[in-house]
Amino acid sequence: MYGNSVAGQRAGGAVATTTIVLASTGAVLNLIGALRLGFDFYDDPGRFDNSLAVIAVLGGLLLAAVLVYGSVLIHRGEEAGRYVVLVAAGAWATIAVIGLLAALIGYSSDYGVHWFADASRVAETLFATCGLPGTVTALIEGDWAANAAAAALPTLTAMTAIPRSRN
Repeated sequence: MYGNSVAGQRAGGAVATTTIVLASTGAVLNLIGALRLGFDFYDDPGRFDNSLAVIAVLGGLLLAAVLVYGSVLIHRGEEAGRYVVLVAAGAWATIAVIGLLAALIGYSSDYGVHWFADASRVAETLFATCGLPGTVTALIEGDWAANAAAAALPTLTAMTAIPRSRN
């Protein structure tokens, strides 16, 4: 479904195309999240935990680059692209699912960081869809709706990148 036995030909099939579209969308959303969190951090660094904000921004930029790389490999018909996208989206989805489970059981850490405390639930949920920075923000805020929104795209992307058996 992904690879092509003839080197140099583009990957075909609906699953490969869907994976490329979802991974590319994830890359764009990671860039948006990294830019938004980065600019907010730059404007008012006292409102954020410095190390966590920097890690979230750099993680979002790295994740965007890896998703683009995986998409290019899939587009070129290389089987390794699926694995690159699967690992990247799987790591992102794991963080989101951990946040969702923590929110559902009502876990609240004593970390005490609330980056966007004055934001509405809708705004938090929308930002949660903005890549790894949004996922980390949703994890910190502990709202189940934001964490569920954060888990949707990476989970779907990882599921489309799962290797299919060939008969």
